[in-house]
Amino acid sequence: MAPNVYVLTYLINTGQADDQMKKRVVFNIESGYQRELNYRRRGGSYSAFGESDEEGSTWLTAFVLRTFAESAQFIRIDSELMEESLSWLELSRNITTGCMISRGRVLHKAMKGGVSDEITLTAYTLITLLEAGGQSTEKFIEDTSNCLVDRWNDVGSGIRDDVYSVALLAYAFKLSGHTLYNEVLDQLDQLAIDEDGLKHWERPDSKVNKDECFYCRAPSAEVEMTAYGLLALDLSVDANVVEGLKIARWLAQQQNAYGGYSSTQDTVIALKALSYFAEVLYGGETTEMTIKASSSAGGEEQVFQIDASNRLLLQRMDIEKAPTTVEIEATGSGCALVQIQSLYNIYEKPTVAKEPFTIDVESWSPIEKLGCAKQTMKITVSYNGDDGASSMAIVEVKLISGYYADKLSLRKLSKDQKLRKLGFKRYEINNNIVDFYFDEFTAEAISFEFDVDQELVVKNPKPGMITVYDYYEAEMKSVIPYKLSC
Repeated sequence: MAPNVYVLTYLINTGQADDQMKKRVVFNIESGYQRELNYRRRGGSYSAFGESDEEGSTWLTAFVLRTFAESAQFIRIDSELMEESLSWLELSRNITTGCMISRGRVLHKAMKGGVSDEITLTAYTLITLLEAGGQSTEKFIEDTSNCLVDRWNDVGSGIRDDVYSVALLAYAFKLSGHTLYNEVLDQLDQLAIDEDGLKHWERPDSKVNKDECFYCRAPSAEVEMTAYGLLALDLSVDANVVEGLKIARWLAQQQNAYGGYSSTQDTVIALKALSYFAEVLYGGETTEMTIKASSSAGGEEQVFQIDASNRLLLQRMDIEKAPTTVEIEATGSGCALVQIQSLYNIYEKPTVAKEPFTIDVESWSPIEKLGCAKQTMKITVSYNGDDGASSMAIVEVKLISGYYADKLSLRKLSKDQKLRKLGFKRYEINNNIVDFYFDEFTAEAISFEFDVDQELVVKNPKPGMITVYDYYEAEMKSVIPYKLSC
């Protein structure tokens, strides 16, 4: 829902949205709004699994409230639902300090920052209150702002060295117009990595070692904090536009082939930041560009013409032979993004120093005479990270060709109270892939079983694959192949 809001806001503010496009995007926003209400709980809060969770999530409720407030300019949002969510958030703060109290499961670990989730959650909530405008109360804003000011002035708190916290604070103080804004922004700038014409922020304990991974994109949390760094800049100042361009270029380099990122929060916040920057950069200038791309190996060559009639369309050329050198030549005036996306298969997965998850799989026939016709799979997963627990994690089981998941066994699994106490939330079936959602994985192994049935016999079937990944930091992923015992 949220990316549609940011894209449409950008297109309208730059005069590029026609009626047909508006209609299509508004339809997407309305659909997202109706789907989002499935996760609403009695009392006005929201959580990742709705009423299936024990209580609502503070940070997720703040995010939903913010998105609904931003959507209200395009669709009808029930104001009573907004007020209920706001009231629920108000009850989730410490009356004495004004700081937010984390309720529900914080499934996104990076939200806690390196100091405490109290600081990042309070800053996140203050941003929501300021962006939600009339839906918030002055007292609520004042209380949360005072909490952050007190923590910032407490030099021994460690907040000034925590990149995630500083990035959120800088954006929050920019929105509120607080006198500490420039001081926090200066501190954020000191924590930045500024090299090769690019600028970004990363955590000292980044989980991606660029010397060990086969191909590295930045972890989700670092995309997110860098996006907040861009949002925190006052782009009415020319010098900040120059700095903003460095950040925007780094964010663009982390995008995947479809324009998104690894997960939900990083995609939403990065797109919000890029649309904010592009709106300033666009400035209504005329676009008349000719871009010539040529490949040395296969001799492919294509000329792209970009003008007002097609500047919002994706144009592409395919390069069949590699390795190759691709030369790009651009003439004219305007701004365009050129990406090269490589798609390839590798024979075996490169080894890494330490797998984030340990996965084990067993299989057997629950009824001996059925043999391969019915098999029970037992999957065991544990987390190897030094920080004790993952964020929300998904076990993705790609079934062997010819097999499908037995729905009766999956329904039985979903009612297993012992497994639910261990954090199992739900399952989803998508053709021959079954996804199992867990609150988190720790060093203590969790096992679960389900049946698969053979629908047709496939000669020489390839092994199936089991992938376990952190939902909010998808680069934390472990994969193993498996075969059935029969």
